[in-house]
Amino acid sequence: MKTIRSLYTYLITLISLEVVTWGMIRLARTFTNPQIEGNAGQLAGALALILVGLPIFLLHWWMAQRQAAAEEEERFCIIRAIFFYGAFLGALIPIIQNTLALVNRFLINIFQQPSYMSIFGGRQIWSDNLIAIFMNALLGGYVFYSLKKDWDATPPNDNLSNIRRLARYILLIYGLGMLVGGVHEVIRYLFSFARTIGATPQNWLANGLALLIVGIPLWIVVWRIIQRSLQHFSERTALLRQIILFLISLFSAVGILVPLGIIIKILVEVIFGGHQAFGVVLMEIGEPLALALPLGGVWAYYSRALYQTFNAEPFLKRGDLFRKLYYYILSALGLIATLIGLQMLFAFIIDLSLRSTALWGGLLRERLAAALASLVVGLPIWLSAWKLMLADVAEKGEAGERARRSLVRKTYLYIALFVGVIGAMISSGYASFILFKALLGQVEPDLLAEVLTSLSQLLIFGGLLAYHLSLLRSDKKMAQRFLSDLHAQFPVLILTTQNGAFASQAVTTFQREMPSLPLAVHAIENGVPDETMSQARAVIIPGDIVAEPNDAIRVWLKNFSGQRLAIPTSAKNWHWLFGSGRGHLAMIKRTVKIVREMAEGDEISSSRDRSSWQNILYFFGVLFSIELLFSLVSFLMSLIFD
Repeated sequence: MKTIRSLYTYLITLISLEVVTWGMIRLARTFTNPQIEGNAGQLAGALALILVGLPIFLLHWWMAQRQAAAEEEERFCIIRAIFFYGAFLGALIPIIQNTLALVNRFLINIFQQPSYMSIFGGRQIWSDNLIAIFMNALLGGYVFYSLKKDWDATPPNDNLSNIRRLARYILLIYGLGMLVGGVHEVIRYLFSFARTIGATPQNWLANGLALLIVGIPLWIVVWRIIQRSLQHFSERTALLRQIILFLISLFSAVGILVPLGIIIKILVEVIFGGHQAFGVVLMEIGEPLALALPLGGVWAYYSRALYQTFNAEPFLKRGDLFRKLYYYILSALGLIATLIGLQMLFAFIIDLSLRSTALWGGLLRERLAAALASLVVGLPIWLSAWKLMLADVAEKGEAGERARRSLVRKTYLYIALFVGVIGAMISSGYASFILFKALLGQVEPDLLAEVLTSLSQLLIFGGLLAYHLSLLRSDKKMAQRFLSDLHAQFPVLILTTQNGAFASQAVTTFQREMPSLPLAVHAIENGVPDETMSQARAVIIPGDIVAEPNDAIRVWLKNFSGQRLAIPTSAKNWHWLFGSGRGHLAMIKRTVKIVREMAEGDEISSSRDRSSWQNILYFFGVLFSIELLFSLVSFLMSLIFD
């Protein structure tokens, strides 16, 4: 209830605070902007915002402050921290945006361009921006003052640190976006000189310089603050830092590939006789190059920062996970581009072979250029990333086994299998469809071309399926050999009574599931286990022996140095709180699972089994993720080939 109350209080406070702030801004603008001066609607709207928002803000802010003063838990809750930093960003970002608008229009005027050609604030005047800066500065100052009081309070607050870290990285991405956008606009302007003299769009230069003038200082200041904070262990090892650096590196790398594909497509078209004018070619290359260059700089800088982060803290296991994610995602994107390029190339060859060569022209040239561009971009990316992942899998010992059993690798391989199977089904189904139509008398005009195109797609998807299926089988064989060696080094002893039924069933299951595991059974009526049996790494003890062990077994168990697994089988006058409702078969399966985890050095999993409904939800979640992945890839490829 407290969480819901806090969420309500601070959310209403934040919304009403923004309403009041922008109401005051609109009110002040009615007195300074000649375009809206005397406008009854503007004035009425501003007064309404203030009249409605101010009482609500004052009431809820008073409630929030009273709750924070009365309860220490309330003062240091994460919702309050989110409110403060959300309100601070809500004031700081408009200040930056209005400063950017002032600089943008100033440069537009210097280059004697119309004000409306400014990216930011083209329809505003200087007083509009100054009023917004002043009002938001008042708001930001008050929020900063209140926030500082919470920082000065004791005990230290992890919630404030976590949300402050998030706010810093939001500002970092904001500044980095302006930096990339500014460089993009300036490079566009430089390549526009290929136009006729006097036709260069100088608004590109003005807009780019404005973004750089505001974005560079913001990025430098925020990045230096973040770098100085790394003297604290919690900042160096923060998961948020690693996620942000990973995402910046990944998206900048992908962002380089898309314009690179566009550039290669243009150059291939030139080689095959398109775009005769050098100036036109230079201009078309300039657009994607203007995006590739700044993103290349971002990727080079932040991928090194990510690498240094994990090298500085080698004990962090996240580094290996992020590395695998990074290269498997790049490998997937490279593979998709390669498959699309192959399909387009086969379709081009089929059309060129079956149709008149007189049809060679713009359309076929563009298709060939798009196919080669996709291959030139995708194939090296896939090969380079995939080679690194294959090297991980080829390592001997535990490192190679971890790579083969990685969830990221298994997900990648099974998605590839899924795509291969579905693609093969669709292509073979379509080929069968048009052939059956032809046999029934309805012949398609381009029957041979359609059939060959479908068969080429079947060949591509079949190759994808066969290759990744062979990898899965290879992983399985290598894993079986490795795990068999581990199991052989983990002898297990089962204690039983002469009338116990648990041991015989357990032995059968162990021999089936873990055939290389050394397994011994000892009846306690025969005394204590001998020296050989006592060397076991784990002993399995049914519930009746746990409940009433004889003196010799009790002493032996006390001196036993291995792991002890107590099985909740029925025992007279004993009631197990957990697991007693299961049958012998379920308990044996659970026992085998735990012994397997012990032998393989894994953490022992929770005793709670996953329900079938959870498995169904996970399955549909994977399907939804695949759909999102294909949507993203389709969008990126459309940027290259449309």
